[in-house]
Amino acid sequence: MSEIHWFANYCPSFSVFDIERYLSHFGVGSQIHKKNLLALEMNESYQWFLRNEEVWLKQLKKFFHVLKRSENGEFEIIFWGSPLFPPSLKTLACPPALLFSRGDISLFNRPMVAVVGARNPTEIGRLWVQKVIGELASEGVVIVSGGARGIDAEAHWAALEAGGKTIAFLPGAVDRPYPFGNEMIFERIQTSGVLLSEFSPGTVVRRENFHRRNRLIAGLADLVVIVEAGTRSGTMMTANKAIAENREILVVPGPPLVESYSGSLELICQGAGLARDVKDIIFALNKRNVLKLKEETPTLWS
Repeated sequence: MSEIHWFANYCPSFSVFDIERYLSHFGVGSQIHKKNLLALEMNESYQWFLRNEEVWLKQLKKFFHVLKRSENGEFEIIFWGSPLFPPSLKTLACPPALLFSRGDISLFNRPMVAVVGARNPTEIGRLWVQKVIGELASEGVVIVSGGARGIDAEAHWAALEAGGKTIAFLPGAVDRPYPFGNEMIFERIQTSGVLLSEFSPGTVVRRENFHRRNRLIAGLADLVVIVEAGTRSGTMMTANKAIAENREILVVPGPPLVESYSGSLELICQGAGLARDVKDIIFALNKRNVLKLKEETPTLWS
């Protein structure tokens, strides 16, 4: 990792594709400099640098501090261009420049299903997740969610209780997992999965973080399961991001008069597939050629 990656993680107009262009022109190990940005006609990044040059100098100090903490084993830094970078995230329209992780990153190479839903779900939704996602995790599928209260937490617990693996993509830093109060879940995930974030250690959780994070939940997984989504909800935003990134979504059907299923039913009307049980999910994975479990679970794949 270089300071170029840190700059891309901090400057809104400097993307991972600019990293490649910058390094190919000025060489690996080069530093961010306003003259270089101007030479490459990266005008937005150049203007940002001029406005924030003093702030950037402070960020550079943080960069070296975070790098040292990583070297001490507090967390792992996965950067754009590293062979450890999750393959599925490379196809996003706006991939992250950096990821910070705690846990077993070898899970990135296994089949993954994202599970998202309401913060205050119905009892039916909770029971569905406990049963179906538990069955899915027990068959070796890694469960991805956002670590939040409600359906997210239920999905993580279902995977853990089934002896499976789970990834929590956080809206804040891995050294201060959010939401506070879910510490027990996060401790378990670190030993049986991965805590993952694109936000640097020490980052304070802000409202806009959730929108950025949601695209990564959808992008990391092979398939996204929508359990309960209100018409105007973060879950619907995740569903829309999944569709925009060409990720298939399956929706758990629910009662028409229950508000937390209103967005779910809208997605079904638009053509989303149904997630009635674990076989529906396995069938969708099979259809998308996610076949790594086929020999291990022949009854479900048949």
